[in-house]
Amino acid sequence: MDLKKVFKTSYFKEAAKIALIYFAWICLHYFSPHMYSYFCVPKTIAGFLASPFLATAPHCQALRWSIYTGASQILAMWTTLGSWLIMKMALKI
Repeated sequence: MDLKKVFKTSYFKEAAKIALIYFAWICLHYFSPHMYSYFCVPKTIAGFLASPFLATAPHCQALRWSIYTGASQILAMWTTLGSWLIMKMALKI
């Protein structure tokens, strides 16, 4: 099979798009908690005192949203992949 044809197929292009989206969610989910702990929960006494104010700050809310939503999206993608694999295995039986 010609390798160029494989890379030009619509299935490969769609799989690459899905993989890119999955990678983006993983990166967002990985970096968001680190940014949240740095920007929203500083490890100082002043950070402790500012914590109630920072918790409601827009950037902290956005980071919390990305942590929660990122985990949900990763779970949904694993569930979709598992369902698809089970369907493929069931059709071969």
